[in-house]
Amino acid sequence: MLYGVSCKMADMIICNLETLLERRGWTVYKLAQETGLHNSVLSKYRYGQVRRADLTAVEAICKALECGVGDLLEYVPDRKAKKR
Repeated sequence: MLYGVSCKMADMIICNLETLLERRGWTVYKLAQETGLHNSVLSKYRYGQVRRADLTAVEAICKALECGVGDLLEYVPDRKAKKR
């Protein structure tokens, strides 16, 4: 695993779950135990495969990792849109 890896969820939203897990020294398995969410759900967030974020899942992740939504999900402006 690389430190500071972010996974792209949509065109301009990235999920920083990998980074947050590494900072805590947690695995996805540990997060699953703490949140009650299934490993497969968490892996989708971890690898940027989520197309629509579930607010219940986001809340559980943030609560377990003691972080804010803005720490987990990050908006990155589209550079192409700025050029117009």
